[in-house]
Formats: sequence, C-alpha cells, structure tokens
Amino acid sequence: MLGCPITELPEFGNMPKLQTLHLPDNELTRLPENIGKLTNLKRLAVDSNNLEALPDSLTRLSNLEKLNVSFNQISRLPDGMKGMTSLQNLNIGSNMLQELPDDLAVLPLVKLKANQIGFQEIPPVILSIESLEVLKLSLNQISLLPPEIAQLNNLAVLDVAHCRLTSLPEEIAQLPHSCDVEVGGNPLSEGIRSHFARIHEEGGPLISYTEDEGDPVERATQPLDTNVAKWIKDLTPEQLQKWQAFGREERAGHLNTWLEFMDQTADFKNEQTRPRLEQRMRNMLGDLTRMLEDPDDTRLSIYLGIAEEATSSCRDRIAVGLNNMELQQVNDRAGQGGVSSKQLLALGREMFIRDQIDHIAKDKVKGLRGVDEVEVHLAFQVGLQRSFGLTFGNQDMLYRGCSQVRDKDLRLAERRIQASLEAPGMLRSFLADWEPMRSMVKLRYGVEWRATERKFRELEEQAYGQGGKTDWKALAELGKQREQAFHELCASKLNELTQTNLPSYSPLSGEPSSSKRPRLG
Repeated sequence: MLGCPITELPEFGNMPKLQTLHLPDNELTRLPENIGKLTNLKRLAVDSNNLEALPDSLTRLSNLEKLNVSFNQISRLPDGMKGMTSLQNLNIGSNMLQELPDDLAVLPLVKLKANQIGFQEIPPVILSIESLEVLKLSLNQISLLPPEIAQLNNLAVLDVAHCRLTSLPEEIAQLPHSCDVEVGGNPLSEGIRSHFARIHEEGGPLISYTEDEGDPVERATQPLDTNVAKWIKDLTPEQLQKWQAFGREERAGHLNTWLEFMDQTADFKNEQTRPRLEQRMRNMLGDLTRMLEDPDDTRLSIYLGIAEEATSSCRDRIAVGLNNMELQQVNDRAGQGGVSSKQLLALGREMFIRDQIDHIAKDKVKGLRGVDEVEVHLAFQVGLQRSFGLTFGNQDMLYRGCSQVRDKDLRLAERRIQASLEAPGMLRSFLADWEPMRSMVKLRYGVEWRATERKFRELEEQAYGQGGKTDWKALAELGKQREQAFHELCASKLNELTQTNLPSYSPLSGEPSSSKRPRLG
C-alpha cells in the first residue's frame, strides 16, 4: 500500500501467513500496538511516513529479517530490540534518533543504514556489531572515525560520505581488502587523500573520495567574457570588451563561477529542460550586459550579491541563484512601470504562490536535520511548478532525494496554497504590500498617494514639536498608521486594476477542473 493518505491502521487480527507488510509513503502517525502478533512477518517497510515512535511489541517479531523505518520523525527505538533475533537488514536513516539501544549488538545485522540522522559520533554499539557487511552513515555530523572501526572485520561497504571528517585513523587500513570505503564530501586534505592508493596496495580497503555536485562549487577556470559568450552568441565587440574589463575586477569572481557551473545543473543536463534554461540565461545576461554598459545603473551590485550566495555550496544552489536573479529582474521591471496592470497582477499572483512555497519550505526544514534548506525550497518549487503554472524558475533539480520532500508533502502543499488563493483577503493583502504593485498605484493614482504622504508629513512635524520636545511614542504610532494607510489605499485600487480576473490556476493533480478563479476578496 503505497502513497495513500492513511494516518492509522486498524489493530491486527490473526494473520499467521503474512510475511511482508509494505506501507511506505503514506501519512501514518502510529503503528498498531499489537503489531507483535504478526509472528511470521519477515519484511516490514514503513518508510516515508509521520511516525514519531515504534510500538514496543515490534520487538517480539522474532522472524523479521528486514525493517525499514527511514524518513520518519522517530526519536528512539523501542526497548528489547534483542528479541528481533532474525533481523539482518535495518534502515533507520533520516530520523531524529539521539542514541541507539545497546542490545543492537546481539542482533545478526548484516546491513545497517543510519544516514542523515545528525549523529556527531558513531554510536559505540555500532562498532560492536561484528556481523555487519554494509554500514551507511553518510550525511551525519561525524567528525571522527574511532580506531574501533577496525573491529568490523566483515565490512564490504563503509559509507561515511558528506560528514565532517578531517582525518582518518590509521586503523582504517585494517579493514578488509575487499571493503569499499566512501569518504567523498568530507574536508579531507590532499595529503590525506594521497595515501588512499597505497593503503589498498598494501592490503587495506579501497578508499574512494567521489567528487560530486554536492561539494562546494570550485572557482571558475575560464575568463568571464568566455563564460558569458557561451550563453550569448551575438555580443558586439564593444560588449565583449566591457565583460573583459569587468572580469578583471575582484567583485566579478562569484558571477564568473556562477556562469561556469551553470552547465552542471539539472536543467542543463536534462535535454528537455535545457532549451528553456538557455533562453532564461540569454535574457538574464542581456539585462546584465545593459547594466554594465550604463555607468549610472546601480543594480548590478545586487545581482553580484545573488551570484555570491549561489556559489556557496552545491549545484542546486547555482540553479536557485538564477531563480533569485529572475525575481529581482521582475521586481525591477515592475517597479519601473515596465509591465501592464494585467501582467503585474499575474506576476503578483506568482509572487504570492512563491511566498507561500517559501513559508511551507521553512516549516518543513524545522523538522529536519542535516538538510540544506535550499534543497527543500527547490524541491517544493519544482514539484509545484506545473500545478500552479509558475512561469519562471527551475524545472528540475539534482538532489530531490536529499531534500526529504515527499510526494505527500507536495500534495499537502498544493492544497494549502490553493486554499490560500481562494481565502478572502489573503491575495489582496499580499498584493497591497508588494512593492511593484505599490509603485504602480503611486504612478496611476499620484494625487491620492501624495495627499496621503502630505497628511502624515504634517502629523509627523507636529509630533516633533517645538524646542526639541519630540513625542517619540506618537511618532512610532504614526509610522504604523502611515503604513496601514498606504496598504488600504493600494488594496482599494486593486479592484480598478483588476477589470479582468487574475489568470486561473491549474486544478489539483487528478481533480476535475473548476470554474473558480483566485479571488482578491
């Protein structure tokens, strides 16, 4: 039973022949207390649910061989795990465990996955499970491998990638020659990594440092003008010279790195999404070129700041950098009156949806450990793009699996955003505070805007008083009243700007289309 919105299961009856129970990607908050009655159960998968605990009776499943409880919110394993005398394969990754019970050491475990839990050190009990052949501990906060790792003399795979290891113990060489050790994504020096081949040649394990897109972005190797010309083929000689000169400035470094590694993003690697990415890059670099040509244009520094943030970690952050630049681009154009009221309303609706996505992603991150919030945000944005007809942003991402955003999270987010679009007043209130909308109201209704400004300027002058007797409390209150007055002015003008309704949104996946449109309420 996969991907159903079930939150609970009924108590189990007598099912002596049941050997496999497969319940991943649901919305289970608990398992029946009498699950221990399933005495012949061999395989249990309840990964990607909302479980916070496991029933104690689970430990009576003495025939259980494989248990997967990953991607939940479990904070502890039940007491009495030693009763699970047949358990060979245990996956507890992506939970909130603080420690592991000591009686795991007596189980015949062959494979243990404890990725992305937040462990700062390897729990000692793991080092006592001599039967282990596969041990996966990637994406934890582990900064040290203890010498006792050599006690696991049956290991065939040890995965400690993307932890915080800065060194490896000498005892690592005592692991079996046939063992594969993955340490990629750790801050290990070149000096340490240079010994890996010798360790294997002398009978130790094969230690691999896999370079992947999850590692921090390196610096660019090509000149800035070369990286710009990869995306814009028709630059004039004068424009190329501008880029060449700018490339010699220190502040251009992050922008150059951002450009050089854009072809490592998911949208570029996917042939179906690449043409749209290329068009987006041409548009963006066209704007940046015009900024570079105009010495009075001060906006370039904003985009350089976005590029710097985008090169701070992984390739998905590179992709998010383009999203953020496009958002800035939209705000710039809208604020300058470069779009019609209909276009502005459509953009405002999209900004509202993106704001909702941002809140949902932040809520999701609060319940996770060791997850880059950029991955979470991008997973929601990519996953909801088609449902709401978002017109710009990434279509694909590299690390959806690392985000811990599941299909059911997307379904819940879709419903939440749709409810917000239909809720009276929510969209109107957002638009009334959106800076480009305020700029349009100021341009079109200048008389009323200036009258409001004049009114509060006079009130503020009165609050300052004579002889230095300023009423600071009154000034603070006037500031709030002024903001509310402009909010109400913009909200009141929205009806005049919306002679036609906002563009309709797509219905929920699998649901019939509705004639309803988002209301300004």
